[in-house]
Amino acid sequence: MTCDKRLAVAAAAAVLLAASLVSSLPARRAAAQPRGKTEEDLRLSLTAPAKASGWGLVLRSGAWALPPRYAYIAPFREGFARVYQNGKWGIISRDGVIVWEPRFSDLDDFHEGLAAAREEEGYGFVDGRGEWSVEPAWDGAWGFSEGRARVRKGRKMGFIDTNGLLRVPLRYDYAGHFSGGRSRVRLSRRWGFIDREGRAVILPSMEAADDFSEGLAGVRLGGRWGFVGPDGKWAVAPRFEAASLFSEGLAAVREGSRWGYLSRSGGLAVSPRFVSAGDFRGGRAMAALKGGKWGFVNSRGAWVVDPEFDALRPFSEGRAAARKGGKWGFIDSGGGWRVEPGYEMVLPFSGGLAPARLDGKWGYVDPEGATVIRHVYADAWGF
Repeated sequence: MTCDKRLAVAAAAAVLLAASLVSSLPARRAAAQPRGKTEEDLRLSLTAPAKASGWGLVLRSGAWALPPRYAYIAPFREGFARVYQNGKWGIISRDGVIVWEPRFSDLDDFHEGLAAAREEEGYGFVDGRGEWSVEPAWDGAWGFSEGRARVRKGRKMGFIDTNGLLRVPLRYDYAGHFSGGRSRVRLSRRWGFIDREGRAVILPSMEAADDFSEGLAGVRLGGRWGFVGPDGKWAVAPRFEAASLFSEGLAAVREGSRWGYLSRSGGLAVSPRFVSAGDFRGGRAMAALKGGKWGFVNSRGAWVVDPEFDALRPFSEGRAAARKGGKWGFIDSGGGWRVEPGYEMVLPFSGGLAPARLDGKWGYVDPEGATVIRHVYADAWGF
């Protein structure tokens, strides 16, 4: 079995059973980051034959590459996927090989080559062989970002490096992951920013703060949002009711009840007129007008896909999931249907296929709407 066979993670449990298993999985208490359904380098996907009982791996042909034996398999990240069975977590590789059987009471995804894991002694970090790189000594731990990982002891958080050395003391009520060399931190209900050595860039004085993106971070002061640079100085004075991260040089901002787009210079590139607005990806962003119809706009705010859909998702591999009349399908860059809206739910295209649910069962379709893997699964991830 080799990586180029393009496996998919497949779940052979009923939909309701799969949902209850996922909701009951162990979780760390100290504000863990949500685990999403998509991953940039995903090659395996979760699907579920309706009358079986477990998650496994399937090939593009629909044949089982790893029989359905686990209670849950998470999407792949950095070449590994977490598997859950009998209250314990283990790891499988991208080609379906069991790297280690479930033995940890909690296990995070891999980030920068290491994964936070828990045994009786507490949380530490393991490598791809399942060996401790950072001994378990913490009450909570989260994935590495820019060479630093958040750890918690008692109620306070700090940061360690990949050798397990404490580089930022345990003093914060909350700390975000590092992005652009900065982490947002909260102390006594106020937010600030620190650098990778723990030096304060902005002392905790803000009402709220977001992560850095494209060199700027949104912060709220006096009930209004603005943006600061890595030096902590105001790049855009606080004047907006809400703001999102910068993406492709633009950030969605809200004035009153309408959203527009702000440029890095602080000027409005698109005047506020949308009731909702998403981030830019590939030169376009989802936006909605009054009445709740969605379309895509370009960086000048002009519609490139008319607002006629009940719901949209970002483009992936040239297709965007769209809902109309209560059913999901996929549109192309011009807004035309390439996969007709006949599905109860869909997930983004990955590896040339998209999971789609029909009559309560998941299968896979290609970019033109042809069924490649039959609809026989209770749940599914993308390839």
